[in-house]
Amino acid sequence: MKKLQWIDKEIKKIIELFEYDMYVVRVDTKIDCTCKDFTTKQGDPRHKLCLGTGQKIKIMKIKGASHEGHTSLISQENNDIGLGNIYYFKSNNCLNEGDLIVDKGKISIVQGIERKKGTQRECVYQKCICINKRTDVQIFLKNFDEVVKR
Repeated sequence: MKKLQWIDKEIKKIIELFEYDMYVVRVDTKIDCTCKDFTTKQGDPRHKLCLGTGQKIKIMKIKGASHEGHTSLISQENNDIGLGNIYYFKSNNCLNEGDLIVDKGKISIVQGIERKKGTQRECVYQKCICINKRTDVQIFLKNFDEVVKR
């Protein structure tokens, strides 16, 4: 297997070549925000502390690469839930399903994560399959820009 370790390094180099800065909004599903409506289970889209998620959040600036092609996502009930984007991150950036990726004015919701292992069985990179956020996008981006002051 040692002869194939170069593959892991080359994959990391490819991601480094195409990576750029983006933000990840980590959503803590265990801690509810004060704006959350417990009847609808929805947060207030204008609330800046949670950016409308209804949960506690943490914003991180990370590097990643995006795939320009789109993938069609289908739910377990065989319903087409829309076009998705694919992002690639190094293994040290651990994302979770439900996290939000803010990429140059586009918001994507992480729906699936594939942690790709290398020849030594360690995680080399992550492939995140995402769908575009459809509701309250402009409000989210306005509040996000104010919070991160970009």
